[in-house]
Amino acid sequence: MNEIKCHNCNASINSETLPEIDNTCPYCGSTVYTSKNITVSTSPVTNKKIDKIKKPAFLLPLIAGLLAIFVILYFIIIPSIRYNTAVSLMDSGKDSEAIAIFMDLGDYKDSSLRSMILYGKTRNSTSNFQNYISAGANHTLGLVSDGHIVSTGNNSFGQTNLSNINNAVSVASGGNHSAVLLKDGTVRSFGDNSGGQCNTKNWKNIIYLSASENYTVGITDENKVVYAGPSDSELANVKKWTNIVSVSAGPNHILGVTKNGTVKAIGNNQYGQCDVSQFKDIDAVSAGAFFSVFLHSNGTVSAIGNNQYNQCEVDKWTDILTISCGYNHTLALKSDGTVLSTGLNSSDQLSVSYWSDVVAVSAGSDYSLGLTFDGEVFSCGDNSYNKCETSDWLLFLPDEEE
Repeated sequence: MNEIKCHNCNASINSETLPEIDNTCPYCGSTVYTSKNITVSTSPVTNKKIDKIKKPAFLLPLIAGLLAIFVILYFIIIPSIRYNTAVSLMDSGKDSEAIAIFMDLGDYKDSSLRSMILYGKTRNSTSNFQNYISAGANHTLGLVSDGHIVSTGNNSFGQTNLSNINNAVSVASGGNHSAVLLKDGTVRSFGDNSGGQCNTKNWKNIIYLSASENYTVGITDENKVVYAGPSDSELANVKKWTNIVSVSAGPNHILGVTKNGTVKAIGNNQYGQCDVSQFKDIDAVSAGAFFSVFLHSNGTVSAIGNNQYNQCEVDKWTDILTISCGYNHTLALKSDGTVLSTGLNSSDQLSVSYWSDVVAVSAGSDYSLGLTFDGEVFSCGDNSYNKCETSDWLLFLPDEEE
């Protein structure tokens, strides 16, 4: 007798007695395969289990689709919605709420830099990052967040003797003088006063400050311009300007931005640097030696005037937050915290390509400064008088120390 086992119920079966048609087990009804093929038995229950195992394979496309939707939502759609919300909050003046979202978004678009800029505004409501550093002809000023001032460079006229100030909100370096805006809206000036550039003691309610070779200009809270310098200079007529929101003092001319985004200019026009009537929707200006640079509200940049060293080659720049001109070079801060430069590079003043996390720039006569989010100050270019010795500066103190 050829006996086999049913693999379903384990019954012993005489293979010769199996029905020849379906080889079914007489005890449980399962199919029994003899040695002629494979001695295995399967039951209807086992077949159902196999079907259940096979079915999840058809769910893989669905799972992959759901995963793709999750990735798109989490990494693209939701960050985009939150970014736009933060921008709207920023535009409506809700800086604290906007900062929280931008910081949480991290490296998404320009969130990091936007949070830096807004944080700077909340640290000191009467100032911004551009007020913290100023590169002059041969000396450099830095504003510490607690109101003190650090300085380096030429001190032949006492222009860097500012250690006794503890309530500053903005600094401006000129040729051989320094101007400091205090919290109460007054201005103190130090250094060479041969042209009357330090005669600022009667200024009141000042909200903006700029200085150049031998003069100083400021803007009052009524958006009028005040001037200290040679009275017989054409530049003295800048006092007639009204509705001004920002001003830039160059070695030979002055630029101003009005409330409606147009530009005013006065001074030497040898290279057409004062032909500014065509400019509209301007957010900021900067005056070089014989050229002018303009930051448009859309983040692009234009320039006119002397282009001998390509200092006006800025037309392709985009996503710019702020600009600054030296004698013959131009700096621009991008929204990603990097810095662009063009113009004369006689002393490596254009060596800014490695800078990152920058929140403000300042171009001196032949050197460049960059302020980082951590409060450190980068510098490059001519280091005569040690004016680039800023590596040990830390301008942003911890909040508890401010």
